[in-house]
Amino acid sequence: MKIEPPPPATTSVLKQPLFDDVCQKEHLTLTPNDHLHLIAEALQGTSCKTRVLTLQGFTEEDIDSLPLIAKALATSPTIEYLYIYHCTNSHTPTLLAQALETNTTLISITMSRCPNVGDDGIALIASALKMNPQSSISSVDFSNIGMGDEGVKALMQDTNVCELSLGNDDNIGLEGIKAIAKAIARPTSCMRKMCLRQIHLSNTAMKHVSRALRKSHLEHLHLESANTLTSSGIIAMAHSLKVNTSLKWVRIASVDFTSGGQALCQALQWNVSLHRLYLDGAFVRTVLIL
Repeated sequence: MKIEPPPPATTSVLKQPLFDDVCQKEHLTLTPNDHLHLIAEALQGTSCKTRVLTLQGFTEEDIDSLPLIAKALATSPTIEYLYIYHCTNSHTPTLLAQALETNTTLISITMSRCPNVGDDGIALIASALKMNPQSSISSVDFSNIGMGDEGVKALMQDTNVCELSLGNDDNIGLEGIKAIAKAIARPTSCMRKMCLRQIHLSNTAMKHVSRALRKSHLEHLHLESANTLTSSGIIAMAHSLKVNTSLKWVRIASVDFTSGGQALCQALQWNVSLHRLYLDGAFVRTVLIL
């Protein structure tokens, strides 16, 4: 069900100064206590200079204000970067999806600590991006939003995202990692940068990612597992690094250097594209500049 914004508030004597102030801000942070009726109207104006919009702290009590911001996002002529933090309002993904169906200026979305988004919310957002042929979204960063395997699968279907960052969601398991691996291995994949932070990466999951790297066009890879990566997963990655020709920057955290380290060192003798490799372990951090 589409959520409509409430009727405009009565014109305030603060309107013109507030319009002028909003229009001149390149970076704008909004909280529930702001004059959102007036600000939302200002964001849609052709004279607005706001390129970076941050929404913070919206709860279930703010159902009247969020639709106003969603409407502004849908038609904004300037906003390119959207950050949503600590928003527990359950309508957030629905409203964001409505905005993304028509928005043409956003290039990056970051959502963090919004636990009510979940798989269903991500599915709505992913569907909206597919429905909008003029969408410019190329970067998504989602963490602590209650996403699991089904949400990852929805996000990875025919995605045009170039930069993907996921993290701190315990429900992302093997099936989600397999969906990511399949996406980055597609010949038509646009993905150039991928970061998986504090996600459980089993040796089996690492093998799927490693096989995908043999075909992918990734240039930047950051894997930070919530568990320690051991022998077979590291060796699988080493074998892929031997033949990969696109990666330029790699960071692998939570590495057990007692197993697999030799295989990684041998792989570096064959790799011709890698410029920098970071290996983070329990007691050591190695930075190799090649």
